[in-house]
Formats: sequence, C-alpha cells, structure tokens
Amino acid sequence: MREPLVSVVIPCFNAARYVAETLSSVLAQTYPRLEVIVVDDGSTDGTLDVLHSFREAVTVVRHDRNRGVAAARNTGAGLARGEFLAFVDADDLWTPQKLTRQIEAASEPDVVLLVHTDLGYIDETGAPHPRPWPMWTTADGDCFAELLRSNGVAASAALVRRPAFERCGGFEEGLRGTEDYHLWLRLTLRGRCGGSPSP
Repeated sequence: MREPLVSVVIPCFNAARYVAETLSSVLAQTYPRLEVIVVDDGSTDGTLDVLHSFREAVTVVRHDRNRGVAAARNTGAGLARGEFLAFVDADDLWTPQKLTRQIEAASEPDVVLLVHTDLGYIDETGAPHPRPWPMWTTADGDCFAELLRSNGVAASAALVRRPAFERCGGFEEGLRGTEDYHLWLRLTLRGRCGGSPSP
C-alpha cells in the first residue's frame, strides 16, 4: 500500500537566520512522500533570498504584508494536496524519523485525527537548552479532557488529517499565541489523538 502524502507547511516571517536549517531538517526526513509549502508572511529581511535557494524542492508563496502565523498556516494548508498536514515553524528543527513515527501512529486501526510528539529545546547555536515548561501530553485516544487542562502539543510537533483540519475551519486567525491550542481542542472534540514520546 502506498504511503499517504504529507503536506509540510512552514510559516515564516523575517526568518532568514534559521529557515535554511529548518528546511534542511524537513527535506532530510526518512518518510518518502512529502510536499513542502513555505508561506513567507511579509518578511522584510533576506528570507525570500534564502527560500529561493530551495526553489527546486519547495513551493513558496508570499503574503504582501504580515498577517500572522495562523493566517500563514491556513494559506499553506489551503494549497496542500496531502492527506496529512504537518506544521513546523521556521526556527524549529525535526529529527529525521519524526514523520515516519507519526504516520505509523496515525495508521492504527481507529482513525486518529491528531498525532503529536514530544520535543526538545535548543538555543540559537543548536546546543541543548533546559525545557522551560512541560509540553508533552501523555494523552492518547480521547485526549480532549487532558488538553483542556493544559496544552501539551506544540505546533511543530503536530500531524493532522487534512479533512479534519478543513472541517474544523483551520486556525482561528483572530487569535495570537493560542491559535494552535484552539485547533487541538476542536480536533480532539471530534476524534482520537495519538502520540510518540520521542522528540
């Protein structure tokens, strides 16, 4: 059976310093079926020049002004063709097995709408950094109640079924800083989640 296509959506704003490393970590995934969509959210630094060097491997779209991360993610998701959406911020990195582990978790007999992983923290040099707060939720299956108490899912650690994302209406663009948490709650009201304790 053919692996499902995963659409990776990367919102970026003035991310010239980090986005090449982020893209390299996405393109180094062991999972074979990816499309990568980068949404430049009105950057005024050299972000577009960096993205231009990846033009053979990624699709780049641009907002003419900064509209916020939720709008940038929604723009990318609107262009996606994959069964799954994976989000990664332009200053985050993925380990090579991330998507492989998540697709395995999403392939359980019951349909899983959201698959999340743990995460680690690094500083701007790539050195490990102490975790500032706990992010990992142990919830698996029906995890709405646990997520309602605390958001344990980071956007860069999430994989979402695209039809469920669309039914939920995507990210709420009027929210700043909690748009991902709001989406996770709406998704987990509708169905199961799965997880991997690996970062």
